[in-house]
Order: sequence, then structure tokens, then C-alpha cells
Amino acid sequence: MGTAPCGIIEQMRRLKLWAIIAAAALVAGSLFIALAHHAAKRRELMRGVTTTSIPVSGGVHLAAEVVTPQTSGRHPLVVMPTSWGAEETQYEYVARLFADAGFQVVAYTQRGFTNSGGVIDFAGPVTVADASTVIDWALKHTDADPDEIGMLGDSYGAGVSLLAAERDPRIKAVTALSTWTDWGYSFAPNDTVSVQALHVLMTVGASKGRLGPDLTRLNAVYATDPSAAVTLIDQLAATRSPIDGVAALNKNKTAVLLANGEQDSIFAPQQLVTFYDKLTGPRRLQLAVGDHTQAELQGFLGKKVGPVADALEWMSHYLLGTANGIDTAAPIQLEDAATLTTHSYQSWPAADSTRDLPLPDGAVNAGHVPGRWTSLIATGIDTQAHTAPETVNLTAPYRFATANVAGIPTTSGLRWSSPEVTAPQTISGTPKLTMSVASTGASATFFAYLYDVSGTGLGTLMSTTPETITGLASGTPRSVSLDLTPVAWTLAAGHHLALVVDTVDARWSTRNAAGTTLAFSSPAALSLPEPS
Repeated sequence: MGTAPCGIIEQMRRLKLWAIIAAAALVAGSLFIALAHHAAKRRELMRGVTTTSIPVSGGVHLAAEVVTPQTSGRHPLVVMPTSWGAEETQYEYVARLFADAGFQVVAYTQRGFTNSGGVIDFAGPVTVADASTVIDWALKHTDADPDEIGMLGDSYGAGVSLLAAERDPRIKAVTALSTWTDWGYSFAPNDTVSVQALHVLMTVGASKGRLGPDLTRLNAVYATDPSAAVTLIDQLAATRSPIDGVAALNKNKTAVLLANGEQDSIFAPQQLVTFYDKLTGPRRLQLAVGDHTQAELQGFLGKKVGPVADALEWMSHYLLGTANGIDTAAPIQLEDAATLTTHSYQSWPAADSTRDLPLPDGAVNAGHVPGRWTSLIATGIDTQAHTAPETVNLTAPYRFATANVAGIPTTSGLRWSSPEVTAPQTISGTPKLTMSVASTGASATFFAYLYDVSGTGLGTLMSTTPETITGLASGTPRSVSLDLTPVAWTLAAGHHLALVVDTVDARWSTRNAAGTTLAFSSPAALSLPEPS
């Protein structure tokens, strides 16, 4: 990947384990099959399964598995493009569930990976067009019903499924698991490069396939200076972001189910909320506790649970016409990280000014100005505040990052605390932070963390977000308003909230020049969402 500056090398060391774990999730299909297969189960899975090679544009062939129901006649078609680095066998268990329910399934390895031809372009126009070509092939070579077509994808396959539905009006329903909807936001949220996500992307792409010219160029820029990759990421996002084509989904009344992890470290879930709000056809958004692909793990092992079970109901209703009630249930389903119960809403719970927690005069290290406050911190110094020390673990529940909030150094981090709650209090939706920021340099990068702090003082990370501001005039403040990651969380009695701001997190790059200072000032507040 080229020679990286020493700061990036250090970030790579810290990310080594993270990348290995996250890469495992992105090629989860292969791991699931390897762990779960035995002779009897394999024979059961292979009922009605054939392997084939589907020709697509550019002389490329895609490796595919075709799973046909045992009943005769026309069957709704569900096409399943694979995750990043995975092969068509990724969907064997899911495809069997769907075939047994009466669906014709075609799962295929996406172009550029392993046993399919071509090069990887990360959801470029050619890759997206492949989905329609696979549909054409299925209509010609199977008993698929041309009037009942859907797509289901996980991770990379999810985003491709959404993009394909925007371009192909034959697709009536989509299930997107652990998806992205804004390509640029995924890899550079708030103009802050996601070092972790790009590292996984490039490492797995190079080891499991053949990078195309766009990704090769991005790899070279990123390896030299991750911060410089922002402009190129924005350029590549222009044709790869489902949110830019949402009008087509609305025109076609495509039924869209979105299901991600609340702590997804690859595709930050803020983008899903924005996308969901723009949909006007049948829609459903569900966020479960866990990181990228964790929520659907049991479903990929063949159990009719979680997002995979919901996907089967979604497709059954919109393609088979089954009256299962999923169309009348509350469309927003948020799993509470503290209680593991599910909160249901008709609309997204918005930040409510009546629930503001003002960040008051007297904040740690505050310099007093009449009617206002300003707090200064030095950049480039890590604190206890950070995102999760591991991302995706396929064998254990999600592990939340923790910190002793009171022990965060006041010279390199700011912290505010709310009063303790006297009864359980649910926070469900998108917290919003507003304040002013100035820097002694031309750019500023900082990270905001929201903690649930117990009576012992241990803070558990509820929500976070990065922010990078460029083009600053030295010392001149600029007002910022940030959406933190969506959260569903019930504070226990005796607990309180804490907001922490610092300038170093191994998940993301930084634009702070060495030796600079950031100044945060009022008026500032944390707006909490009001469940409706």
C-alpha cells in the first residue's frame, strides 16, 4: 500500500486487529459455511441448487448459485449479490429459507472477486448493471416471475441492491442489510476519513480480488495521506450513493427494508436515517445492537431470526402477497442497547430543543467571558475517550467502549455531565451537538462522545461522531451542528449522561496540525431526541 507517514503507521498498528476482525465480517459468508457445514446439512442445503456462470458485460462471467423451489410454476425472483470479498455460497442458508418459502433465488459473486471475472469498482455503473443482467438471465433460464422481482444483499451487496433498484424498475422490493446509502459519508463522514473502513476495504479487496482503476487510485492517495483522500472520495461517491437516486425508488414505489447495526463502524447509521426520511414508498428502518453484519449473523447460519426473518416477511408480503402484517407494523424499529427491548415508532424521533442539555459556563478548563465561555484544548493527545477497541466479533456480543470520564485530562479533552436521573430515561433517535469552534491552525478535527455513566463513574459509549472543519481563519470561531450516531438507550436510575470532546481517535484521520489548540465556545447545547 505504499509508504505511509509515521503517524499513519501508528494508526495502522492500532487498527491491525480491528481490520482482521472486520474483514472476517465482510467475508462472513465463507466463514459461516466453513463453520456450519457437515454432510447431512450440506445435502439438505443443496436441494434444488445448481451452480452456473452468468455472462455479463465486457466478456466477464459471474459465478452463481441458483436455488429453485420444489414446487412447480412461476416463482417470485430474489437476486442476491455478495458482500465485499465473499463468494456466492455466502447466501446458501438464506437462499434455502427463501426457496422453501416459494422464491426462485439467484446468488452471485460480484465482479472482480475470487471466482468471478473482471475488476472491482465498488458499485460503479458496470457492477450495478450486472444485477439487471443477472435478472435477465434468471428470467430466461428459470421459472422466475417477471412481475415479481426483488433483491437482497448484505453489506456491499446491500448497497448494490439499492443502486440496482434505482436503475431497474422491474425490482419491486429490496432488503438491504448492513448497507450504505451515502458512499462519501461512509468513508469520510463530516470530511473526516474513516481510516479503519478504508483499510478494510483495500486489504480485503486486494486479497480477495482485483482492484479496478478507481480503487487503485484511492488506495495510492489514502496510503500516502488519508486526509487527502476526502476529495477523491467525494468524486467517487457521485455515482455510488443510493441517496442521490432516491427519487427513482419513490417513482417506482419500491418497497425498501433497511437493517443495520446501531454501532456499525463501517457504514455509520446516520446516513440511513437521512435516506429513510426521503423515501415515500413502502419503507422500514430497523437498527439493532451491534457492529457491521452482527445483527444478521444468526440468520446467515440458517435461523429464521433477526433481520433475515424480517427480510423473508418483507419479500413475502411485497412479492408473494402474503398478509403477514409487516406493512402495517410501525416502520421504525430500534433495539435498546441497555435493555435489549425494541422501541417502535411511526416516524424518526427528532432532537427536541425542550430536552436540550446546555453545556454551561464553568465547563472544565473554561475561560470566563461575560455572558459566554470558551474552553481550550491541545490537539494530538489521546484521551480515554475512544470508539470500540474491537469492531466485529462473530463469536461474541458487541463490546462497548468504556472510559473513566472523570479521569479525562482537562488539557486535551472537554467533558460535561448532566444530573443523575432518578428514574429510567429512554433516549431514542439522533442526539445533536451545537457549539462554536476555533483553531490556531487552518483546520480543526475533533470527536464527540456521549456516555452513559454509572454510579461508579464508568462511562459506556452510547453515541459518537467525528468532525473536520477546513478553511478556518486563525482564532476565528465557526458555528457547527453535528448529528451523533443514532441511539436507543435507557439510562438506569442513578446514571447520568456525559459529553466528551477530544482530538484523537484511531478510527478516523485528523487534520489538526502539530501543536495547534482548539477553542470551543458557547452558546452550546446537546439536544436529545424525544421518543414519539
